[in-house]
Amino acid sequence: MADEVRGRTSQRWIQLILVPVLFYLGAKLSLAFAVMPEVLVMLWIPNSILLATLLHYHGRRYAGFAGLIIVAEIAADYPTFSLLEAVLFGAINLIEVTIAYLLLRRWRFDPRFATPNDIAKFVMAAPVISAFTSACAAAATYSHFRGTETSFFEFLRVWWFSDGLGLLILTPLVLSFWPPVPGVIHERARLRWYDGIVMAGGLVVILVFAFSRQRTFHGLPIRPFLLIPPVLYAAARFNMRTATAVVVAVAALLLFVTKNGQQPFGDLPVRETVTSVQELIFIMSTMALGIAALLSQHRANTRQLETRIRDRTAELSAANRQLQELAVTDSLTGTLNRRALFDLMRREMDRERRHRHGLAVIVFDIDHF
Repeated sequence: MADEVRGRTSQRWIQLILVPVLFYLGAKLSLAFAVMPEVLVMLWIPNSILLATLLHYHGRRYAGFAGLIIVAEIAADYPTFSLLEAVLFGAINLIEVTIAYLLLRRWRFDPRFATPNDIAKFVMAAPVISAFTSACAAAATYSHFRGTETSFFEFLRVWWFSDGLGLLILTPLVLSFWPPVPGVIHERARLRWYDGIVMAGGLVVILVFAFSRQRTFHGLPIRPFLLIPPVLYAAARFNMRTATAVVVAVAALLLFVTKNGQQPFGDLPVRETVTSVQELIFIMSTMALGIAALLSQHRANTRQLETRIRDRTAELSAANRQLQELAVTDSLTGTLNRRALFDLMRREMDRERRHRHGLAVIVFDIDHF
């Protein structure tokens, strides 16, 4: 018992340290893919880690995680931003995640993302309301301290999408590996031969898109929207974890290409390119999550219906056996009744005619039993 308690305590301390470390690494990775010099962050990763943590612990240990997250934000932002800016951005990120968590808890959100209704609640709470609120505060803070040529509304649009996309595509993935409900089993689909064909085709599109400057395959143009079908196929064919993992992989590819200046949408200004990439990721992720949740709910309903049919069939079989037993049994003595006796005698007489081995009948007259 004592060893079990020590093991749980050690695990809690590891998680308490691991969450701010992952937050720090996510912030550094997000800033590494930002478009300089105006720090146009295309995808903000760390807030999804904090939101998944709050959903996992159901809001417990909020104060401890909040303090560690502020420290991790300062360590990640400095010296890209001043100390005061880093503190303000950390507070803004904390407020964003807090708003999202409180809304999700109020709306009784299921963190398993099992139904389209849960997807709708999550999109409204996290990428729309909380991300927009924090983007307004962050854009105002950045414009006040930096005063760049980029307008407040342009910063608002870019940072709203960056925060919202990070929450949208990474929170479900983190929770699929770290579920708040113990014993969650992710359904697995058997790989078929056509899965290999689709994955090979998707891999060709991804490789050409990533490493070809002309983005053509034997003269055929490879457009960014061709990355959507493999994602939707993964969402329809496999589970939520696989769908979100594929979305994250394709989003990382788009960020990598954009960061290297390859302009996936053609010769557009940097801000429009960033916005187009974010819009594509948003469309792709919402479609994938919606399809995965819808089909997951359909499969769950099918399994539930099959279970109910099996249970009802077993009940009917048991009832039929009971009726059959009542039809041939005397209720007073528990022995075979007249109908069963005549059926038995008929079978035995038929067998005697076939085999000619003789037949005897013994009759007991029992009184006062």
